[in-house]
Amino acid sequence: MVFILLAAGAVAGEATGYRQNSAHELPLDGVVTFSRSGDRYFFMSALDGSGTWRIEREKDAFAYKVGTVVSVTNGESRATYTTRRVNHAYVAELKDVAADLPRPKDVTISDLYSHPLTVPGAEDLWGRIVRCAGTVRDINRRQTFTQIQLGEGNRSFQAAVRINIDTPLPDDLKLGAKVLIGGVMLYSPVDDPVRHVMTDFTDVSVMPMDINGVEVLSKAPFWTAGRVWLLLAGIAVVLALVFMKLKLTQREKQLEKLEFEAIRRERLKLSYELHDDFQQLLGSCEFQLEAAAEWLGRDNEKAKEGIGKVQHWLLYTQDLLRKRLWGMNEKLAEMEGPSEEAK
Repeated sequence: MVFILLAAGAVAGEATGYRQNSAHELPLDGVVTFSRSGDRYFFMSALDGSGTWRIEREKDAFAYKVGTVVSVTNGESRATYTTRRVNHAYVAELKDVAADLPRPKDVTISDLYSHPLTVPGAEDLWGRIVRCAGTVRDINRRQTFTQIQLGEGNRSFQAAVRINIDTPLPDDLKLGAKVLIGGVMLYSPVDDPVRHVMTDFTDVSVMPMDINGVEVLSKAPFWTAGRVWLLLAGIAVVLALVFMKLKLTQREKQLEKLEFEAIRRERLKLSYELHDDFQQLLGSCEFQLEAAAEWLGRDNEKAKEGIGKVQHWLLYTQDLLRKRLWGMNEKLAEMEGPSEEAK
C-alpha cells in the first residue's frame, strides 16, 4: 500500500517532479543536530534558514557534539542532488558562536510518507530530527547494528541502531511493544538524471544516534499473534493425542471383546465335547468295571475281557483329551500373536 501510494503520487507529479536547490554558496554555517562516532558525515541545521544539510567530511571521522556550531568552508554542493548535502567538505568549529537546536518534530508514520511530491504543500522531513511511535514488528540483529521495524496499520519504517549482536537489548524491547524512535528522518530519492528532479522516494527510516533514541512506551501484550498460534497449535496437538488414545483404547476394547468371545466359544465347545464324548466314554468304563467285578471268581476270562475294554476306552479318552488341549493351545497362540522366540 505504501509504495502504491508513492507511485500514484509520483505519476501525479511526473510533469514537474520535485527539486530542492541543494547548491549553495560556501561557507555555510549551522548547528549540529545529528552526529555519531565513526561516521564521516553529520547533519546540521543551517543558520541562514536554508534547512537541514548532510555534511560528508573530506578526511576525519571526528564526531561533533550535538549543538556544536560549525562552518563548512569548502566542498561540493551540487544541484544534481534533490536532498541538501555537501560532499568532501572541510569543516571548522565556531567556538564563539552560539545557536539554538531545533526541537525534535513529533510525527506519525503517515507523516513520514507525506512529501511535496505526493502531497502538495507537505513538508519535506528529510534530514529533520523527528520522533515517531509505532509497534515493533521485527527485530533483526546484525553484527554491528540492530534493525528495528516499526509499523502502524499498513505502513512501517526502519530504524538502524548501533548496538552489536553481543550487546543485550532493553528487556521490554520485544515484538509487539509500543516504541518511540527519535533520530534523523531519511529516505532514498529516485532522481531523473536529465531534469535533476526527484520522481519517487523509497526506504523511509528514522535513524537514532544510539540506543537512547529508542524508548519503550508500553510492553508487548502477552497474547501476541505468535503466542496465539502457538497455543492453537498446542491445543491441536493435545486433541490429536487424545483422539489417538481414544482410538487405541477403543481398539483394545474391541480386541478384548473378541478374545472374550473366542474363549467363551471354546469353553462352550469343550463343555459340549466333555458331555457328548468324555462323559459317555467314562460312563461306559464305569459299566464295564461293574460287569467285570461280577464276573470275577465266576468267569475270569469275561472279567479280563471287560477290563481290557475299559483300558482301551481310557487310552482312547486320554488321546482324545490330548488332541483337544493341543487344539485349544494353538488357537490361543494365534490370538496372542507370535512368541518372542518365534520373533
